[in-house]
Amino acid sequence: MGITRLEKPFLQLLATVFLLSASIGLAKPASLEKGLALYKQGQYQQAWDILYPLAQQGNAAAQNKIGRIYDHGYGKPKDLAEAVKWYQKAVDQGYVLAQHNLGYMYHYGVGVKVDILKARSLYLKAAAQGLAKSKYNLGVIYHNGAGSIPANAKEAEKWYRAGIAQGHINSHYNLGVMYDRGDGVPVDHKKAVALWQVAAEKDHTDALYNLALAYRDGEGVKYDPQMAYQLLMRANRLGLVEATTSIGNLYFDGHLKKRDWLKRMAMARHWYSKGAALGDVKAVNSLGILYERGWGTPRNVDKALRLFEHAHKLGNSEATRNVGVVYMTDEAHKDYHKAMHYLRLAAEAGNYEAMANISQIYTKGLGVGVDLKKAEHWRLRAARESKNAREIYGVGAFYGNDENGVNDYRKALVWYHKAVKLGYGPAQINLGIMYANGKGVKQDYEKARYYWQMAARQNIPLANRLLGDYWHDGKAAKPDYRKAAVYYEKAAQYGEAWAAYELARMYDEGRGVPRDREAAYHLYQIGAYGDVWDAQLKVAQRMMLGDGCQRNYRESLYWYEKAAANGHPQAQYELGQIYELKKQVFPVKTNFQEAFLWYSEAAEKNHGPATMRLAEFYEKGIGIKADKQAARKWYKRAYKLGVKKAGASLRRLEKEN
Repeated sequence: MGITRLEKPFLQLLATVFLLSASIGLAKPASLEKGLALYKQGQYQQAWDILYPLAQQGNAAAQNKIGRIYDHGYGKPKDLAEAVKWYQKAVDQGYVLAQHNLGYMYHYGVGVKVDILKARSLYLKAAAQGLAKSKYNLGVIYHNGAGSIPANAKEAEKWYRAGIAQGHINSHYNLGVMYDRGDGVPVDHKKAVALWQVAAEKDHTDALYNLALAYRDGEGVKYDPQMAYQLLMRANRLGLVEATTSIGNLYFDGHLKKRDWLKRMAMARHWYSKGAALGDVKAVNSLGILYERGWGTPRNVDKALRLFEHAHKLGNSEATRNVGVVYMTDEAHKDYHKAMHYLRLAAEAGNYEAMANISQIYTKGLGVGVDLKKAEHWRLRAARESKNAREIYGVGAFYGNDENGVNDYRKALVWYHKAVKLGYGPAQINLGIMYANGKGVKQDYEKARYYWQMAARQNIPLANRLLGDYWHDGKAAKPDYRKAAVYYEKAAQYGEAWAAYELARMYDEGRGVPRDREAAYHLYQIGAYGDVWDAQLKVAQRMMLGDGCQRNYRESLYWYEKAAANGHPQAQYELGQIYELKKQVFPVKTNFQEAFLWYSEAAEKNHGPATMRLAEFYEKGIGIKADKQAARKWYKRAYKLGVKKAGASLRRLEKEN
């Protein structure tokens, strides 16, 4: 989800670069001074009344300014042909700013056909007179090449440095981009950072942004997420929308508020909402991800889908893929035909994850027949076209998946090792799992731990959770709860739900960590938001009792219902109790029918107390018509489940007969 650096040089020059209009080396008549002052004040008609007669008389500065008025429609209808005519008159007199302005028009085809050679010639004339922005524009031409002029890093650097010598800020920024990307020069992040720092001091928004991401990634500077945040805030205040979204990414990716996952997700949602309101398509997509997952907000797939569809219409291929994934995976929206439609659109736009999703559709036969050859084709296509570690790993996952019928562990190992060589953490994790389970290799927990540690060094939550399990469960060595707690803590900081749940239990029991009910509650919350049913029940119970948190019956009811809907039998039983008995504290009315339904759900899962209570409901006709035969059936089951008093109830019913 991270936003990449703004790697674009300033290839399109803003009109504001033409504001200067002083005639170099010439004294200005008093009327010219007044005309220029009026122009600067935005009083264009009054300025025109003074400058136009002077331009007709051959004053080059006035001719250039008349060209500007026609160029931008300041107080007069926009007329690019007239702008070219007046710029040319000033150029014929060697007027430096007109040389630059007319060069720009030929550079970008404004009012004339693009003519890069003519643009370069005009920029060279202005540069020879010392105009820094023309030196910069020459750097732009040579940076990426233009028209018949090929890219020439040596020339680009020369002209950028010429601009830098005169304090030209965009020249600092673009030369920084060259060093950051290695555009014809060796990659040198330190030099890039030094150049961006100069531009950032002058509030150059893209320099502030790139400098922030350098601090975020620790490239060219020491890793410092707080400095990244401060720089992004400055860029945000200056109106750079990408900065707004990237502040959200700092929270989402765990660079800020590392120990408070819930707060991080809430802050990510806050900043993504701001970015989306400002029209940033990446923020819209990221906000959709939060709603789809229920991170930092209650899960709302309908809202997520609306956001994904909006971002798709704005041309974001990741959002296009996300629309397809919702139609592919969400029960309430499942439509495999639509899923394939959107995934193919994303794939043809170069989205490699969409290609992997298409492979999954063919692997599982979702709306189409199972076709492992097509599934393999899409996996291999993603890997070969992207050449990136994630898609190479995906091929390994395809071959190593027990559920898809391929089960070619030898090929899986080959592709996992390729991805591991590229430092890809999930491949390190899966290779460790293969060693832990002895799939395709001899079982070896120490090798499993070795690969998980590689991934853990990248702060991958699952790797830390697996290491926590390794030390907690004592599969290869004696249990070491302190070490387990350390790894679970690292995983929980990044929202790994099962790690949070296991660590919460350890805080409850004082196992490897001091007993701490508040810490346990906070961790259960992370697990609950991550859809761990046991954690959802724990949060419900704690909120009901005020155990480690403030008592909140409304929130408690929400989590009981969440866990019960997920199929947790104890939650279903306790929710039945709430509807039957606890009307005085929970915001619900007594509802025996609702209680009966939840007892039934739990009883079907062989929950003893729920089975006993269901039998009593049938016997006494609570919430349902009395049915002695059904009561006997459930009493018998309750007794078999170890509920002793069910035996007495069963004998009593038999005597009554």
